[in-house]
Amino acid sequence: MEKHMKEGRGKRNQPKRSISLIGSYAFPDHIVVTTDADGRYGNTIYCRYLDKHMKEIKPAVKSVFFPEFTVYCCQRSRAEHMSITLTEAEEIRKTVPISDRKTDNPRFTLSMCVRHMYGMEPKFVLFAEFVEHYKLQGVQHFYIYVKDVDDYTNKKFRKAMPKEGNIGMIRFLQRWVLRNSTDPQVYEGNKTLLNHLPTLVFHNTSAVAPIGHTAKCITDPKKVFLMWVHWVEIYFDGYKGYEVPLSEGIIRHYRDIRAGDWYRHYLPGVEKFGAFTMTDYPKHLMMPLFENVKRKLDIVYGK
Repeated sequence: MEKHMKEGRGKRNQPKRSISLIGSYAFPDHIVVTTDADGRYGNTIYCRYLDKHMKEIKPAVKSVFFPEFTVYCCQRSRAEHMSITLTEAEEIRKTVPISDRKTDNPRFTLSMCVRHMYGMEPKFVLFAEFVEHYKLQGVQHFYIYVKDVDDYTNKKFRKAMPKEGNIGMIRFLQRWVLRNSTDPQVYEGNKTLLNHLPTLVFHNTSAVAPIGHTAKCITDPKKVFLMWVHWVEIYFDGYKGYEVPLSEGIIRHYRDIRAGDWYRHYLPGVEKFGAFTMTDYPKHLMMPLFENVKRKLDIVYGK
């Protein structure tokens, strides 16, 4: 870690933000606390441990933010909750429960991490389609970041929650499928899906992006130390990545061209990859996807 910190690996150089805890995870020889605190790379921080009765287990342990958003702490056998503070004697105001990651026999072999979503417009169709599509691809579990979301979509969130050994990451090429209509405000059964289900109604597709361009990855957290959005910054020793050939798989990125003025800032660059063509979501998956999305939304919204 000291070597990577001296080299500034993974440093974002963003303004310092307040600290908000996300989670904590116990591994065999350490505990990791995750935050959304930007701009604190290398800053001193203190690990605070609490037992099942929320009584502090002293002493606090000095650590640093590395990588960004992350604090590594020593293991404490009786600890069941964690906090971090700027000083070792500061009052503990917020805590997070410790999730056990010590097992070497995980429940799931393929999970999807869903980053937080921007804006308060309803996203229930997009979210339902996203989950059902990846279930068809073999995803077994979803980690969903929910912070600010409209009540209508949150109803769907609540329902959704109940070969080489040295490969740490596989990365896919991608192409964009342009979305250019507003999302539905309420669910009205078949009518809503026939008019708004992205895989069914959008077909205008970019050429394939170059290797590594805003790519999407599957990673093994036991082999990857620091993952950014589109690439691995640091592997654990002895591991590397694998670029998936186009013949084996590709990401279809359904992109709302109006969100964040994407059409103005990024579309010109995508157009340089080659001509757009009209493509379809795989036909053998379209009907199962449609039926699965409809069944789930019918249950949630009582249609």
